[in-house]
Amino acid sequence: MQKFRNSSTTAAAVLRKTKKPFIEKKRRDRINHSLEELKCILLENSRQMNSPISRLDKADILEMTVEYIHQLHKQVNTSTTERDDTIAREYKSRYEECTRETIRYFNSTNGRKHNINSSLVIHLSSCVNQIKSDIYT
Repeated sequence: MQKFRNSSTTAAAVLRKTKKPFIEKKRRDRINHSLEELKCILLENSRQMNSPISRLDKADILEMTVEYIHQLHKQVNTSTTERDDTIAREYKSRYEECTRETIRYFNSTNGRKHNINSSLVIHLSSCVNQIKSDIYT
């Protein structure tokens, strides 16, 4: 029984040793394929920016990829901030327009229910002021 166990252990070790180079080659092939894809993306980007790239080794590809991702991340953050500011200004503008229309309507009712009208106008005005301060802080 011991002899059988040793032979199966030995066979497993031999099998591992024969598979290891094959598995390692597949891993290197995957890495090289991904590096080639990154290189294509970087070359396309450099053509768009009119900055030709000479020969690239693997380290250059990785460094340029990190730099490119940082640029993309910065662009996304900038555009998100600008979009948020635009939305906030548009919201404030439409809220002010709604408040003006409400006030115009109350003024056209010739003072009926004056207390409610005044309270609502004061409330809407304070809301507009709060929106203004929220946008510009």
